[in-house]
Amino acid sequence: MPKPKNKKPSQKPSTPAGSSSVAIPTPVPTVVPASSSRGRILRQEVEMHSGPFPSPKTLAEYDKVVPHLAENVVLWVENEQKHRHLMEHEFLEIEKAQSRASIRDGRVGLVFGFILTLAGFATAAWFAVLGHPWAGAAVFGGTLLGIVWCFIFGSKVRAQDSLQQMQQVMATAGENGKPDPAQHTELEEQKSVSE
Repeated sequence: MPKPKNKKPSQKPSTPAGSSSVAIPTPVPTVVPASSSRGRILRQEVEMHSGPFPSPKTLAEYDKVVPHLAENVVLWVENEQKHRHLMEHEFLEIEKAQSRASIRDGRVGLVFGFILTLAGFATAAWFAVLGHPWAGAAVFGGTLLGIVWCFIFGSKVRAQDSLQQMQQVMATAGENGKPDPAQHTELEEQKSVSE
């Protein structure tokens, strides 16, 4: 007795990035009378559809059961896509604002560091002029060590912050590699509550 033949798709159809995929297998069993007296041959056809919408045939069948359901499904998918685009745009705007704030904070830190360094060197020079060379040398050395320590420690902290931020963005990435705005919004709410 011959084995039943299954018609299988040779390749999955590609879907555009960001669209959800709906694959609906529809088995259609067909019994064909056999020419021999041994039995029957069973043939099965499988219909596959992939994309953000159900297949037109499926939508038409749903529309027969519930009037205007196909139109509602299409509107739902369109609204979902608009919402996703809006959330991605808001996510990017938040990232831009955080980047600008980080740059601003870095500049302010450099200005205050420069002012404190000048004050330290001026104090060291003042001690030396007053006849206290050891005190001047101690203040000068302390100021110099403070500058070196800030550069070394500050670069390590910036590297760790950058790594943590990158890990956070990767953790909030969705299936298609794009950041998931819903998770990012939750993180922003947690930050605002902790501040």
